[in-house]
Amino acid sequence: MVFETSGMILFYTGSLGFALGAFQIYREKLLENKRYITIFYRNIRHPLYRALIIASKGLLFVWPRFFVLFGTGTVIFICLILVKTEKKICLAKFPDYADYMNTTGRFLPNGWVPSLSLTISGAAARFAVWIAIYEAAMTIASFASHGLRTYAIANL
Repeated sequence: MVFETSGMILFYTGSLGFALGAFQIYREKLLENKRYITIFYRNIRHPLYRALIIASKGLLFVWPRFFVLFGTGTVIFICLILVKTEKKICLAKFPDYADYMNTTGRFLPNGWVPSLSLTISGAAARFAVWIAIYEAAMTIASFASHGLRTYAIANL
């Protein structure tokens, strides 16, 4: 019951955060404002992705199934790839984006999480490393969830 309630709170909080963030960004686009750094984007560069990750984790608590686990892992993985891709686009399009990156964090405010950098040359090598990381994360998550399930069944 605690996991389900916590999951619902996370799911609805993430969904609301995504809706509010999307409203803000698309309102700015419709009004043709060139400055998107307002409420949600002041301290975090990717609040929409963060909201999706939170909602996805909440769904995992509500309905703990293997395919939801893989879906959550895939959502996180895709968000990380999109962040990398958008970084390149924004650096080329907006001259002050590098300064913005220095003052904000990716998913949490700057300074809350140490920055990890993966520098590998060659597109094929980078792709292979990302696939290996994804497969390793899904394998670890599978074994962990299988172990938790076995433990829960044994202690019924």
